[in-house]
Amino acid sequence: MEPSHMHTDTTRPGFSRREFLMKAAIGAAAAVGVGTFIQRRLLKSGSLQAGPVTFDDDSIFKPRADALKRMLTRR
Repeated sequence: MEPSHMHTDTTRPGFSRREFLMKAAIGAAAAVGVGTFIQRRLLKSGSLQAGPVTFDDDSIFKPRADALKRMLTRR
């Protein structure tokens, strides 16, 4: 009688853990490869180049012109 971990049932649907891990690793490698390929193509075409971030004058993300002077006088 063979041990239960040596049992190979070919009629059972699905994947074994080893098959799943192998296919997951191949899928992850393929996703990285496709992402790298697309990124390189976009960089070559120039459509992925980002310019400097600019904000409107009334934006909450743009500091006031005298922000440094005001911060230093608070001490």
